[in-house]
Amino acid sequence: YHHALDINAYQEAWRLASQRYPVLRTAFDWDGEPLQIITAQPSLTAAHFRLEDLSQLSVTAREAAIVELQIADRAVAFDLSQPGLLRFTVIKHSDAHYTVLKTEHHSISDGWSGPLLWQTVHDYYQQLLAGQSPEVHPESTYLDAQQYLQQQQSATRSYWKSLQANLGEPNDINGLLSQPIDLSQPPVIDEPTETKLVLEEKDYQQLKAQCRAQGVTLNVAVQFAWHKLLQIYTGDEQTIVGTTVSGRDIPVAGIESSVGLYINTLPLALDWAADATIHTQLQTLQQRIAALNSHSGIALASLQRGGARLFHSLLVFENYPAPVNTGDADTLGVAFRSAVEKTDYPLSVIAYEQGDTLHIGLRHDARSLTTEKASRLVDQLQRILAAIADDPAQRHDQIPLLSRAEAQALLHSWNDTDAPYPQDKTLQQLFEAQVE
Repeated sequence: YHHALDINAYQEAWRLASQRYPVLRTAFDWDGEPLQIITAQPSLTAAHFRLEDLSQLSVTAREAAIVELQIADRAVAFDLSQPGLLRFTVIKHSDAHYTVLKTEHHSISDGWSGPLLWQTVHDYYQQLLAGQSPEVHPESTYLDAQQYLQQQQSATRSYWKSLQANLGEPNDINGLLSQPIDLSQPPVIDEPTETKLVLEEKDYQQLKAQCRAQGVTLNVAVQFAWHKLLQIYTGDEQTIVGTTVSGRDIPVAGIESSVGLYINTLPLALDWAADATIHTQLQTLQQRIAALNSHSGIALASLQRGGARLFHSLLVFENYPAPVNTGDADTLGVAFRSAVEKTDYPLSVIAYEQGDTLHIGLRHDARSLTTEKASRLVDQLQRILAAIADDPAQRHDQIPLLSRAEAQALLHSWNDTDAPYPQDKTLQQLFEAQVE
């Protein structure tokens, strides 16, 4: 916040937000089967806030101190038996500059909810500063959604039971890595890094136009590209990718403006018949993603065989709503600093649109995948996306992964082994000369 911050009013704004949104009053009972509990009273109090005055430090020392605060904060576990599974560190740079470090347990919210929650808090805060008493209208959508999902459990379980019968083994992704890892063990990502691809201008517009012509979304195009890359490197007849769905494709009033954890990560499988075209694969993915959204109210753990993972890579296409601009963010001088998210899959693909560009990030551990090879994988993803834009009627096994320069080097430069030899001797004579 590039503005003075009234700490008491700020804390009260968050308390009112917890009064409005049930998920902010969530706790869990772990005796026996986990049970989610939502308390009746607001759960966020002054105890959830920590104040750090770093205004006396130099800019360099202050930035270093903030990083240390972030690292230390991430090491503190939440007590899931207590409601209000988020906490705040308010850091003072100066009287007119504050940074708020917000840490929340992922069981209570998702990326879609973030802008909605911040907007509500800022609205309450501005009203409090103006001497007004904000009217809090408790949201019922989250509870309505949970009730709907419970009512659909039988149909959801039936859908997944039929789907499980056709799920093969998880793809061995070691062929994509620089250093093989034991996929039977949960990965430890010590050096998280990201290799990025940005499609813009002509490339973006052509892909977008082709998706419209095919009646599919950009999400489907990115899904196809990643599935195809897995299929090329593994040679498997079926690829399975963990796919994050919004969980909001349900007939509950107000679902798009509700705050809570609706997303889920579920297996998305695609079979690779030799004669399948890009077009047919895109259509299949479109249908299966729609089905996942309609049957997303199931725990991933319940689908796993003996607790073993169904997939080793994750794909997230972020499509969050833009909050209504009430002017509060501008008045408060709000600027987003950074975010840290934890994933425990060896390979994760994160994609989103921003303006007239498509951003794709390949997240991985630098120890198991070098920057050089990660860049090559991202380049190959781009060529698969280009094949979608150029000719979706072609068979998927005709997609070229080599650039013209790479093809020239492989087929011609590296095979340029011509050497002079005597024209007046036979092959037998040349061989005998070598023996002598």
